[in-house]
Amino acid sequence: MTEPGWDQCEEEHTGIISIRISIRIRISFGIRMLRFPSLLVLWLAHFIDEHRVDAGNCWYEQGKNGRCQMLYLSEMSREDCCRSERLGMAWTEEDVPSNTLFRWLLMHGGAPNCIPCKETCDNVDCGPGKKCKLNRRNKPRCVCAPDCSNNTFKGPVCGSDGTTYRNECALRRAKCRRYPNLVAQYQGKCKKMCNDVHCPGSSSCVVDQNNNAYCVTCERVCPEVTSPEQYLCGNDGIVYASACHLRRATCILGRSIGVAYEGKCIDAHSCGDIRCPDGKKCLWDMRTGRGRCSRVRERVSRESSRRQRVRQRQRHVPQRVRDASGRLLARPCPRGQTLRVL
Repeated sequence: MTEPGWDQCEEEHTGIISIRISIRIRISFGIRMLRFPSLLVLWLAHFIDEHRVDAGNCWYEQGKNGRCQMLYLSEMSREDCCRSERLGMAWTEEDVPSNTLFRWLLMHGGAPNCIPCKETCDNVDCGPGKKCKLNRRNKPRCVCAPDCSNNTFKGPVCGSDGTTYRNECALRRAKCRRYPNLVAQYQGKCKKMCNDVHCPGSSSCVVDQNNNAYCVTCERVCPEVTSPEQYLCGNDGIVYASACHLRRATCILGRSIGVAYEGKCIDAHSCGDIRCPDGKKCLWDMRTGRGRCSRVRERVSRESSRRQRVRQRQRHVPQRVRDASGRLLARPCPRGQTLRVL
């Protein structure tokens, strides 16, 4: 007959033996590792390699100096960084603090050990109007290469920036390189008048305040006015319900109208009756008998004043001019009067 509690004692004794065996095995393994340092190093290297996160820094581009520039994202693997089809992306393996990155960019022009994501033009999508090409350093780059095979008109065209381009292909190259919103206004050289200007489609020719002809599409319907603050007084003395209504009238008229001041037109007898916002000054047009708010540069630098005097002498413009009634005006602008040079 077994004494009470014997099974429990046997289980506890067995557990103690197993713990002692486990401790002896661990101690024995540790002693062996200490006896063979190279084995310890290999084991640690294997452990670190299994748990290491392959994270570095992702960059927008590799500069001409070979260093990575313009940080995109830190703590990013090379695979994730180079997953984008954007040309120029690069990666660095060093995971360093932000102050080190700042020092690299400031003192050395970028991060060292820069690895470009793409070495060739294979599978590179540069977008419309561009193609991938290796530069002199055998680095893939996207260059402007517009497709001009469908251009039927070979003559000059006028761009929306008021510049005459040799042909439409030259305009497309300028659009690709510098002006993404550039479009062709009409065929032929840019003109000062709407005569002989043939606008495409339903657009109409309009002459702006600088006497440049443009093709614009007139707005047929303007949204309903919801606030009296939208009213504008035009330079023609007409009240317009909103800026949209003023643009539509300008388009229909074919020349610039311009804004005299905000709000409804008033029966002003001088600039004292017109309130202009900050940064603007009232100028009185003696020909029309109306005033308008305009930006006036009060202080002119000495160098710009000298250039202006030289320009006036070259153009034979007199320093003293007369107003519409024949009175002599020595300094018209400080007096708030506008002059028209014909």
